[in-house]
Amino acid sequence: TGTWESSMEQSEQVKNFYRIYKKLEHEKEDIEEEIELTNKNFEVLKVRELELFNKTNARKNFITKKNTAIFNEMVKLEATEKEIVGKYKLSFEAISKAATKINTDISLSESTLQKHKEKYERDRLAREARKRRES
Repeated sequence: TGTWESSMEQSEQVKNFYRIYKKLEHEKEDIEEEIELTNKNFEVLKVRELELFNKTNARKNFITKKNTAIFNEMVKLEATEKEIVGKYKLSFEAISKAATKINTDISLSESTLQKHKEKYERDRLAREARKRRES
């Protein structure tokens, strides 16, 4: 009976081993499926990352071009502003010179007018004095 019991024990051990083997085999399949799913997800994530990188790069290039265009426009506006300020300054100087000349001409005219008034007054007084002497 010792051999039979020993044989039964061995049979039980083989069954236990077989159950454990089957369980491990299922776990291995589950792990392989999980690895396959993880790899697929990783591939999807790599594709998404590349898409995002490309979109980000395109956006960055677009913004850079816009910033360059804005900068160039600002440079043009600054040049235009300097040109306008220069013309304004020249115009202001020309107007100031013209105003000074006009004021000088007015002063000269007033002075000439005053001289004519004085001459007219002297002549009038001289005529009146002649008339009184004649009469």
